[in-house]
This record gives sequence, structure tokens and C-alpha cells, in this order.
Amino acid sequence: MNRPRIVVEVNGGVVQAIYSDDPQTTVALVDWDSEEAERTDPNLVTATGADGREYLGFAGEVPADAWDAMPQETREAVEKAISWKI
Repeated sequence: MNRPRIVVEVNGGVVQAIYSDDPQTTVALVDWDSEEAERTDPNLVTATGADGREYLGFAGEVPADAWDAMPQETREAVEKAISWKI
């Protein structure tokens, strides 16, 4: 069984898009950079780390876009850096 291939596109420290060759792929995204978050946001969560500290972040489910929705520059970067043919 082949594992799905996933490409996460990040620009300026922000996830712009997620692509997968499996149309059923959904990714759980956790973002700990939430200092300016609205405290009423339903995706704002707290979690306790192994060090006992409480951490605040966003957690949510992000469906992946199809491979063919991937921009040419992203496709080219992946193909140059990794031995995947997209």
C-alpha cells in the first residue's frame, strides 16, 4: 500500500495550501503562533506540555487540495528537491 504524498506550501510562516495525491487526505494543523488570537475563536485550544506549561494555539482540520491544483512553481520546486514526479 502506497502512502499518500502531501505537499505543504508555506509563505511568510503561514500555511498557504496543502496538496495531496490522495483526494481523501485531510490534515490536522496545529499553529502555536497565536499571541494575537481572539479568545472566542472555537479553534483556539490549550494543551499542557511535558514541561507542565500550558500552551495556546489553533488546531483545525484542513482538507488537502488535489495535485492538479498545485501551482507550477510549487510543483517545480518539489520535483527539483525530491524525487517525486508530479
